[in-house]
Amino acid sequence: MPLANVETFESDITEEIRGQETTMTNIIASHRTEEVLHQAEKKNTMILLFVFILISVAIVGIGVYFLTQKTGQPLTPTPTTTFHPSSRTPTVLLATILPETNAAIERYVPLVQKQDAGYILSITDYSSVYGYLLYNETSFGNEALNLFQEVSTSTPVFFDITQAGQDMRAFLLENRRGVVYGFIGTTTLLISPSVEELMMLRNDILTK
Repeated sequence: MPLANVETFESDITEEIRGQETTMTNIIASHRTEEVLHQAEKKNTMILLFVFILISVAIVGIGVYFLTQKTGQPLTPTPTTTFHPSSRTPTVLLATILPETNAAIERYVPLVQKQDAGYILSITDYSSVYGYLLYNETSFGNEALNLFQEVSTSTPVFFDITQAGQDMRAFLLENRRGVVYGFIGTTTLLISPSVEELMMLRNDILTK
């Protein structure tokens, strides 16, 4: 008598296991793919952030460079003792000699003395006075040219000059005259029509 076939479902169970293994493999692979994409996205974000910071620093650096080129190097105050004006030197009002400049820095200039070689201004705020002169050199230069009765057919363009340790800003014509200004310490501003005359004012102050 032939034996009856017994259904063991072995093949079905094997297929089921294989199906589950395939599903788990797919899940793991999908999870790993998501991690790789996340890491790549994070890396790209960091690169973009770095590039943005680099560009920002470059823009700021370029701006500072051009501003420095435009304004020139700051004048270094010449170290000295505080200037004490002589009672014999005639005083004038800044408004009478440089009215436009006076409107901006009058409160920082309590005293102006006139001498043959130029003008000696006592100042109370070096940064404010120097900042105004530096950023308004064209208008200041034209005013000072009129003050010294010098005539120019061009726009005053100042340049840095140093002589005997004295830093100055100067606009000079062909006759070596024009407008020159410089500071002694942080309390005195000298304005003269030539380098030589400004040095005369400086030496006169320092030898007193």
